[in-house]
Amino acid sequence: MDPGTTGPEPRPVPGGPGSLKVDLGGAVVELELTDPALLEQMVGRYRGFTTEATGADLVLSQDAGVRGTLAAGGTALRVPVELGVDSGYVDGLIRTWLPELVTPSLMAHGALLTDGEMTFLCCGSSGSGKSTLATLLRDRALCDELALLRPTTDGFHGVSLPFWAARPGGGPLGGVFVLEHASEHRRHRLRPADAVRELRRHVYWPTRSPTAMAAALGNLVTLAGSIPTWRLGFRRDAGIWQVIREPAA
Repeated sequence: MDPGTTGPEPRPVPGGPGSLKVDLGGAVVELELTDPALLEQMVGRYRGFTTEATGADLVLSQDAGVRGTLAAGGTALRVPVELGVDSGYVDGLIRTWLPELVTPSLMAHGALLTDGEMTFLCCGSSGSGKSTLATLLRDRALCDELALLRPTTDGFHGVSLPFWAARPGGGPLGGVFVLEHASEHRRHRLRPADAVRELRRHVYWPTRSPTAMAAALGNLVTLAGSIPTWRLGFRRDAGIWQVIREPAA
């Protein structure tokens, strides 16, 4: 998964060394980092997802004046970042806040694959095979950890997020697969009610906001009723792509 060019360079900020903006599924996150080593880490982590957009939805700042979550210009949230932390800490903050910033949508724990037009979400808990599948289907993989599912007028749109191996991309969502390791490739379609029960365990819920939480629950029910959802067993064999792409009966 080649994320491409680095994009815009960080700009200087008071206290230095710089600020980096990234586009995460339509939400703009700005990193105001005074720690040069941390800024360098984040430039590498979000390579390919940087943006020159005006403004931001979330600002993570090492500015000493940021003591809590504050309104910035009436629109953005400002969240303090401690000195001495690493990229994993910043990733964790972003993953915590992002579900509230990208409503209406669902943030799902899964690998996102593409055939160049449609996208396919392959979700599951740690160890279920997301990274294995993304490695087997490297040319098809957009990301191997987290993806956004946005409702549209005619279904859902899958969008990659930079966690962990990822490149920007997306497209109409053609199917959702709940992964499990197996000795042979197989898939079994789930009824909508069963799909809701399965998928709710793989959604990052916006628990801080009752309004966003209600919207996310509604989106999950809508997705389960409109997008084919399958339990997918697979072995370490790239032939699984043909099973994923097989039309729904």
